Amino acid sequence: MPRIGKALGIHELCGHPTVLSKMSPAVRLFAFLNRNIVAVVMIPSIVLIHWGWLKLQDVEALVKKEEKKDLPVLLIMKAQLEKHNNFGLYMGILVSSMIEQVLSKKDKVAISLATVVIQEILPKLSSILKSDCLKISIDFSSVKQLLHIVNSVLLSKPMCGLTVYEVEPLGVCLVKAFLGSIGEEMGEVIVISGDGTRCDSRLYPGVLYMFDVHDNLLDLLEKQFHGGTEDLLLALFNIMLTNDESSNKLSNDSNKIDTTSESCFNTESEFLKHAMLVIEQAVNSGVKIIACQKVVHPTLRMHLRRKGVLLLDRLGTAPSQAVQKLSGAVPISSLTRYVENLDTMLGRITSVRKLTCDGKEYLHLQREGGNVATLFVNAIGEEATIELKVCVEQSLSLLYQLVSEPVVTPGAGCFDMFIAASLQQVIQEESILVCSSRELRHVVHCLQQSLLTASGLDTSPTSLIAVDSTFKHAWFSSDTSCCCGLIPRTLVKGQQGKWSTLDWVSQQGMFPNGSWFCPTSVDVIKDLHERAIVDLYSSKVNAVMMALESSVNLLGIGMVISRV
Repeated sequence: MPRIGKALGIHELCGHPTVLSKMSPAVRLFAFLNRNIVAVVMIPSIVLIHWGWLKLQDVEALVKKEEKKDLPVLLIMKAQLEKHNNFGLYMGILVSSMIEQVLSKKDKVAISLATVVIQEILPKLSSILKSDCLKISIDFSSVKQLLHIVNSVLLSKPMCGLTVYEVEPLGVCLVKAFLGSIGEEMGEVIVISGDGTRCDSRLYPGVLYMFDVHDNLLDLLEKQFHGGTEDLLLALFNIMLTNDESSNKLSNDSNKIDTTSESCFNTESEFLKHAMLVIEQAVNSGVKIIACQKVVHPTLRMHLRRKGVLLLDRLGTAPSQAVQKLSGAVPISSLTRYVENLDTMLGRITSVRKLTCDGKEYLHLQREGGNVATLFVNAIGEEATIELKVCVEQSLSLLYQLVSEPVVTPGAGCFDMFIAASLQQVIQEESILVCSSRELRHVVHCLQQSLLTASGLDTSPTSLIAVDSTFKHAWFSSDTSCCCGLIPRTLVKGQQGKWSTLDWVSQQGMFPNGSWFCPTSVDVIKDLHERAIVDLYSSKVNAVMMALESSVNLLGIGMVISRV
């Protein structure tokens, strides 16, 4: 089965995986800093504490301090995760390692010169990243490749505690949910975590809403709604149905149709009067379900109950958007006036029925032909279940990104090895004129070392990592294929390729001369099989470029502060 773990640089950061599993991403980053950076951090922009220097002695205390949430490196990681939902830790390690490498060679290359050289190299690096050797197209006509990619992500997260046999059915559910959400309009997959008592996954078409099991209206509603011949009309409110102005102004739902904020009525009776008018309008239009993103006033709740209308309140933003996509309803955002064209704003639900999952009662809302699904996931243990939910959401995000750009890239360090080996040609060309050949070699070495460190490959002096001359992938001496699994050893031999173990201590560089590498046929690495370890191409490229640009910026800030 394929895995992506090493491509994120997770396993080697803190030694043993057991130690790693107890550490948050922020702690992992500072553990890296504590192990690899000199005793005193010479870039105040990393730590930024009272504009001075900070000795990294207590990693736990450093991370737990409240002001550390604004650290530039952590902000860079957060920005990467918010945009791509992946490679945040990889990016943080790459930024930190690059800064550490430049600082460690400041007696050989001035920091100011190193930043200029890196900026000169970036266009060449960008050209390398566009190489067809790093791009593997995904074929959506078959689910096999999608299953390989999803299983790669799931198996790369040891904290989930899933075996290969447990991942396979979950991967099938994931891909099935993803494909079911794609149509003329993009749907949605909601992920719900279980109680952590067993390992299983279940896929339900539609939306699950947790309901009060003690409500005696539940059985009546289920009999009334389940399996009806006509669709059930639904009205959706994305405002708070109470007389509370501040709460109503907190909604940031981008899917609102009416963006006017709800006004606070002078009295509660005035609010109830207007709210009753809108609700009565909905009930008279045949509405059987009212869904509200926020809280509903007790008087309104009682009124709806008497009318036999099912109320789904406190949905939250994500479930509210899912109900909107499932039913096709347009959110009602104001009670201050009569809702014009209400009939065009109502959604439709095919059936509502009671469902029990892990001892909790849910209402299962479905619509025939809907493109919204709910994936219920479970792992052994509460922490593992929470981690699995995050991992599943990351897998779904990756699949949705593949829709716009269906390209993956070699993982497990082979992507980074290819870039590092290709940078060797920059030294041979000597096209960077702002520095001497010796200074260029030192800066390129900083880039190479940082890339391989961030990839998770063992970069210790005793490491026996090798590179092949044909494909520029990473290898362990005893393996029959490269680290990502795409290139078998027989294929390299068939193209008269050779291997070279990286020399981590040589002053001339860790790689052979650029002329040692020979061209390769791109077509031979286009086959994605189940043993392959891959990453999302666009996210990985963005992480590399942003990390190096951020490193230059942080080094520049450090120089400005030091001069002051």
